[in-house]
Amino acid sequence: MEEKLIIVIEYKMLNQPTCEKIEITPDEYFEPMDEDEYLDSLNEEYDFDSVPKYFHAVDYIGCKLCEVEHTKLTIVDRTKDIKHICSETFWNGGDNRTILTQILGLGKPSYELLVETVINKIPKTIQQIKFIVEDDIAKFQNQLIIQCNEDGSETILVDA
Repeated sequence: MEEKLIIVIEYKMLNQPTCEKIEITPDEYFEPMDEDEYLDSLNEEYDFDSVPKYFHAVDYIGCKLCEVEHTKLTIVDRTKDIKHICSETFWNGGDNRTILTQILGLGKPSYELLVETVINKIPKTIQQIKFIVEDDIAKFQNQLIIQCNEDGSETILVDA
């Protein structure tokens, strides 16, 4: 039987001439489904937008951010004819990144761009600027400035 979802991660390590490619199963990529939540549907299947175990593709390949140039996650949902693509490019030792998310096949394609930069080392403070792309124009959506606290929590300093 053919898989409903195909999940592929492509990545390029710094100073390497070519990209690597791995295919992972939905069980490896997504959080397990809580059967208690889905009592009526024991045959529940993962969907392209089910909850992933990790937020970033680099966490599935087991390397340090400072070693990676870029990643590209592609999820193809064959039954819904949808393609979800999330590509990340890293610089400044992995401290900074852009994340481009595309969803193709649900009517009009959707594109979202997030630029994340470290603006202060101590305490670590990150600026995130989010854009959506409409009619080939990146349109500002919002800006967050987030302070990373010693206990691992985060404090939002600016939400504009």
